[in-house]
Amino acid sequence: MEKLTTTLKQKWLDNFLIVLEQIVVKIGRRQPISIDITGNEPTLDADFFIEVMHKLRGFSLRSNISRITCTTNGVNIKKVAPFMNGIINYVNISVHDYNQERRNSIFGSYYPTDEDYRENVQILLDNNIHSSAIAVIDRKIENFSNFRDEFIEWAESIGFVSLRFRHNVYSDGDAFLSYMNETTSNNHFFTIQKEDTPDSNWCQLSTSNGFMLFFLKGVVDTYQVSPGIEFIVHDDGKAYADFNKTIPFEKYKFPIGYVFDKR
Repeated sequence: MEKLTTTLKQKWLDNFLIVLEQIVVKIGRRQPISIDITGNEPTLDADFFIEVMHKLRGFSLRSNISRITCTTNGVNIKKVAPFMNGIINYVNISVHDYNQERRNSIFGSYYPTDEDYRENVQILLDNNIHSSAIAVIDRKIENFSNFRDEFIEWAESIGFVSLRFRHNVYSDGDAFLSYMNETTSNNHFFTIQKEDTPDSNWCQLSTSNGFMLFFLKGVVDTYQVSPGIEFIVHDDGKAYADFNKTIPFEKYKFPIGYVFDKR
């Protein structure tokens, strides 16, 4: 969700629970249902985000949803965190780099310090929400193992419960997969899960002290490889089966509640 005009915001607020209910009802109990609130930056318009939290709090089918997460750069966490309490189960904070100077160059106009992250993590904990650091890998990293280990040390010192490395879906993923495979073969990490599916290559690992590490190489549009794995309520307040808004939910041709691999 980004900044929208007053009219578009109201239209979205009026519509999104209706289409969300349609999705939840049609999936039924066939698959666990999770919601990820993402953006660009979902908390950019903090007041609008708070309105969304109020709507979700009153959603009649919320018990059918196993988890609600939010992915944010943290810009307005302090303002919105109290309204997340009881709604959001988990927050992913886009950090991208543990080094302040490199992080500044990535964000461009937003310069969060280590202390900002500590405060964000703490206010989320005060509202019963754990948080994970996310780093999108969009460049080749010399000595990735050293970068990874220093990032883990930094994330633990801030108070994050995990670190998630994500591949930039618009770039070549071979280097990312080499970083993932290098880590899963490292005996300092315990591999909990590792899967190669049509829509993603991913793994979950743990350090000896229980800190979680994730790698995920996904695709831009899951509909192109695995229809049914996700449905999107876009900025127009309508539901679609694809990222590019070409398949309205009501025109989705596969049985609802099942995932299909296109091979």
